[in-house]
Order: sequence, then structure tokens, then C-alpha cells
Amino acid sequence: MFNRLTVRLLLIVSLVTLLVMSGFIMVRYHFSTQLMENALQERSTAVASRVANSVRSTIWNIYQKSYERKYTDELAKDLLDAEIQSDFVNGIIVFGNFGHLYMGRIKDNGSIRSFDNNIDEALWSTQKNTIRYPVKSGAMTIGNVEVFYSDKEFANSLKKALLVDIGQVAVVSFLFVWALYILLKVALVSPMQSLQIAQRALDSLDEAVFVTNKSGKIIDINPSYSRITQFNESEIIGTVPNIYSKDNSHQQITASVFNDLIETDSWSGEVVGQRKNNKKFAGWLTINKVESSDKTITFVGVLNDIEEKKAAQEKLHHLAYFDALTAIPNRRSFMIDLEKSINKARQDSSVLGLLFIDLDKFKWTNDTFGHDIGDALLIELAKRFKQELRASDTLYRIGGDEFTVIVKDYHDSDALLGLAQRLIDTVHARLIIEGNEMKAGASIGIATYPKDANSAQELIKCADSAMFKAKDSGRGQAKFFS
Repeated sequence: MFNRLTVRLLLIVSLVTLLVMSGFIMVRYHFSTQLMENALQERSTAVASRVANSVRSTIWNIYQKSYERKYTDELAKDLLDAEIQSDFVNGIIVFGNFGHLYMGRIKDNGSIRSFDNNIDEALWSTQKNTIRYPVKSGAMTIGNVEVFYSDKEFANSLKKALLVDIGQVAVVSFLFVWALYILLKVALVSPMQSLQIAQRALDSLDEAVFVTNKSGKIIDINPSYSRITQFNESEIIGTVPNIYSKDNSHQQITASVFNDLIETDSWSGEVVGQRKNNKKFAGWLTINKVESSDKTITFVGVLNDIEEKKAAQEKLHHLAYFDALTAIPNRRSFMIDLEKSINKARQDSSVLGLLFIDLDKFKWTNDTFGHDIGDALLIELAKRFKQELRASDTLYRIGGDEFTVIVKDYHDSDALLGLAQRLIDTVHARLIIEGNEMKAGASIGIATYPKDANSAQELIKCADSAMFKAKDSGRGQAKFFS
């Protein structure tokens, strides 16, 4: 039987567990809401961006008042209908800088119809789930795209996630309190039984746990240690763990490392583990010093295999900073690297060149041969571009048929122009894509730091302007910013 003190302790622990788990649910709900809202924003922005890119030429014609309205409406209907088919999108409108409507499509009781200012403006203005994206021609904003999207899927997912969290927390809390109840009961009956339960709990851990003496030699391991390292207990007892420094895969964790822990009590960090077959893996090691009542010192290490976690992190990093099609750095990497390169050039009082490459008539290639051939062409040209660059130069695909090259510490303007011409020549060289002989071209704009601009955004604008100058001059050539 429990005495009053034990019952009170159990009640206090139960209350604390409830409060902690409730806080955990609130934090999870908050972050889940933020993540899902960010996902909705990114998804809707992507829709608006695609629409803006699709209708740019049409809006430019409208902007210049040189269009046939029937053709414009039909084209807009096809472009917008392709995006609004998704349950995620409820409406899309395209309007000018002064708010005048160019075109629009909206869902009405499951059917899709044209946006009517007189009927739909009041409803649209009250919607909170909208995202606006500019339609640009070069540096000029010629209109805007606004997408009205649905958050039903988000709300349902959030509700399900909350219910799952509540269920999990309820189960975990119940199991935790019940386990504590049992442990207290057993501890009061027999301290030895409590030690046995602790040993069984240690054996059930997924992490590799080992215990060493003061010299760093293993005196005990749990089953997970054998499972992860493939060493059985008889092979590993009395030896130093096969764990190595992350920075030096040949430097084994030795007794000296454990001697250092006598003063620090604990240590954790990334390490390299080695299995019985000599295959190494990324691990996370935590070591704690344990001092018994008779002053005997032992160390308890917990080793986690983080190989899959690191691989997943590397994959996410690659997806975030590299172009999925050509495997070269993407726009995000370009903006980060350009800022760093300009700062480095400023510190070193050196120069920096930026080449802005735009393929000529690439849309015609896509329309004629298909997007698969167009993608294969981009992959091939990216390979050719890289072959013409120095090790210090970096190629980026910033979207569509646009590439950039950051040229660090070039010799003179002739060197930049020569590089640009070689890139143009490699595009003009004979191209066979999936059995199709193709003719491609490119126009290149060149801007330099610090001559043309002092910031990344300014340098990009200058190179982009020079590229349009090259196109206006007949395509297939390179021009410096002027």
C-alpha cells in the first residue's frame, strides 16, 4: 500500500505531466500552423508566379494597346483554367497597376466562369486567403496577378494533426504516470527489483549505450550497441570504443578524452562510428561522468546512428539550393553567393564580373519539340557552360532559360568578353538532343563590380539591362552594361 506522501507525489507528477504535455501540444499546434500557413503561401505564390510568367506577353500587348481582345480573352481563359482546375485555387484575376481588370476566372458552385467586377468584386475583397504577384517586363511592372486559394485542406490537416497529438500525448502521459506508479510501488517493495527494471529499460533503448571505466575501456553495453556496431559483448568488453573524431577519422576516442571529462562531467557532439565490417557511419555521442558513493568514476556513453538523418538533411539542402533539372546552383544560391562575393571583393579591393545569359527563342524550342526536349537542351547547355568556366567561376540557373555566372577577380574587360563569347559559341555548336538536330542561341549581358554597381541587386539589374541590349542588337551576342 502507498502512504500519503507517495500518493501526493504521484498526483503532483501527474499534474506536472499534464501541464507539460498540454504545453507541448500548444507548441506543436503553433508551429504546425506556421508551417502549414507558410506552405499555403509558397504554393499560392508558385501559382501566381506561373500565371504571371504565362500571361506576361499578353499583358504587355494590352499594356501597349496592341492586341486583339478576343484572342487575349481566349488565351487568358486557357492559361487561367489550367491553374484553377486544382481544388487549391478558387480564383485568379489579372489586373493593371491602377486596378483595372485585364482578365480573371473564378469558381462558382463548382463551375468555372469569368470574373465579373460587378458581381464578384465585393466577395473577392473580403477574402483573406489571397496572394498578389507582379507581372514584370524586364524591370517594369505592367500588371499584377492575384490568386484566391482555399485553406480547407490546411484546416482539415491541422485538425487531424491536433487530434493525433492529443491522442499521442494522452497515451504517453497515461503510460508515463502508470510506469511511474509501478516504479514507485516496486521501489518501496524492493530496491533490487527497481534496479532490474532500470536495467531492462536500458536494454530496450534504441540508442547504443556503453559504460567504460576511468581508463575509457568498455565494461558494459546494451543490446542496441551490438545491433548498431555489429560487435557482440565478448568482442568489445575491455576495449576502447570504435568511435572516432568527426574532423579526423583516424583519431580514436581514447583514455585521454575520458580523462578530460573528469573535469567537465559531460560532453556531446558529432562523431564517426565504426562497425565490425569496418564500415563507418555518422553518429552523435553523449558522454556523462558518473561518480559513485565510493568515489569510483565511470563514464556512460550514448551513441545514436544519424546516418539517415544526415542524408535527409543533405537531400533537403540540395533541393533548397540546387536546380532540380540541371543540378547546378539555383536562384537562392545565386543571391547568397553574389552577396558574399561582393563583400569579399569589397574587403580585398578586387573586381567581380556578372554574366546574365538568356537563351534565344527557347519558347519556340519548347513549343516545337516539347518540354522534354527543352529540358534536355537546358541540361546539355548547362554542362557545356560549366566546361568553359574556371574553377573559381560559378554557374547558376535562376529560372526558365536564364543562367548567370559569377566571375571572380578577372583580368580585364577583354577576359570577360572572351568568356561570354565562348559561352555563346558553345551554344551555337552542333546540338543533337534525343535524335533531333537543334540550333540554339544565347544573348549575354555583362556587368562589373565596382564599376557598374555597388550592391547585388544593382549589379543584377545592370547585367539584365545589358542582356536586353544584346537581344535588341540582334541576339547571339554579348554586351557590357552602359
